[in-house]
Amino acid sequence: AREVKIEFGSLTDQRPKGSHPRLVKDDGVVTAVFPFQLFSTKFAIDEHFDPAMQKASNANLRVRLQTMKKRMMKYIDQSNPNAVKKSEHYVAALDAQLEICDRTDHFINALGRPFPG
Repeated sequence: AREVKIEFGSLTDQRPKGSHPRLVKDDGVVTAVFPFQLFSTKFAIDEHFDPAMQKASNANLRVRLQTMKKRMMKYIDQSNPNAVKKSEHYVAALDAQLEICDRTDHFINALGRPFPG
């Protein structure tokens, strides 16, 4: 397989430059198309905020991310070091998103606690 990397810094059109960080993960060694960070839980804390609904939404996101991770791992050719290296890159990125899910739950739980005084 041929590897392709577009140098976004040299582009004059701002649209690809703006979408690049949302669609690509680069750890300094491996650069890969990674659109999964577009999956996220967003909410506003206002009079309509429902902590239970937001935690359920976050739980659904967590399940989707874990499912993607399991499905991806099933197709990795373990005899191909390049494929393994790329899969490790994806797994690390998905794990980082799962950590955000954990922090989101922690944040939602903290909203229901009394403020230290």
